[in-house]
Amino acid sequence: MWSGSWLVAIASGIVGAAAVSAAPRKLYNLHMGLNLDFNLVFGGPVAAFDLAALCCGVGAVLLILQQADARPPDPEWHVEATVGTTPVLSRRSPASSGRPGRSGSWRRGIEVILFGAIIAAFEGALFVFVFSWSPLLLGGWPGLGPHLGLVFSLFMLCCAGGSFCFKTLSEIWSPAKLLFPILAVAFSSLFAAAYAARVNCMPAVLVAFLLFELSVGMYFPCTSALKSDVVPDQKRALIYSLYRVPLNGFALGVLLGVPSQTSALALCGAVLCVVAVWAVLMPSKLAQRMAD
Repeated sequence: MWSGSWLVAIASGIVGAAAVSAAPRKLYNLHMGLNLDFNLVFGGPVAAFDLAALCCGVGAVLLILQQADARPPDPEWHVEATVGTTPVLSRRSPASSGRPGRSGSWRRGIEVILFGAIIAAFEGALFVFVFSWSPLLLGGWPGLGPHLGLVFSLFMLCCAGGSFCFKTLSEIWSPAKLLFPILAVAFSSLFAAAYAARVNCMPAVLVAFLLFELSVGMYFPCTSALKSDVVPDQKRALIYSLYRVPLNGFALGVLLGVPSQTSALALCGAVLCVVAVWAVLMPSKLAQRMAD
């Protein structure tokens, strides 16, 4: 699944770059009265966004068409009896789900919190990277502007390679043991990119960005596999939603509070170093809980 997503992203970058080069920029002035005047721009530098909006519209139509599909039954409910043709539902007894003891629940809660810190740090750093990579590259390579779509495709190619690497390595090591090397590649590449940008060595910046995207391609399938072991099934939707709070807070804090892109990348690398400590301890903690 992940490799297919990255391949679509590679094609999107190539098509977006071609659209920016081929579609001329058109500006429309709209006068709505009551001093409500605004401009609409199509083509040119925003041609890729025009195509993205079209793809979103197609996706929305497909989602609407799928609403007719039958919803899967809720695992917490079962059919207790039938009145005529109407089923009578009853919630399953909590005792049948084998709830852990108080000490096990406490340890599980700590695992969930620390795993959430890893997710917030890495995906927050990814958001900061999304806002920082093009200004940094354009600052050293002003002529790179028309080719940013191809650079994006190169990033997605590295992500696809990362997914393939994870698939190969996961046959030898568990996802919990692979998480720390993934984080190590991520914070090392961010530190390298920040330093190379300060000394204005743009080729080194691009190579560091490619390494970071390689770690991104490994991170998502790795954490997807770990979530099933760390996050309880009964509260998965709630916990996944709560994970977004520190993630967005971290990303916004860095983007709004750090004055330069190089400092922002260095700060993200430092935070990833901190959460990597838990990634080192995770394999033994998970094995201990499974044994209990």
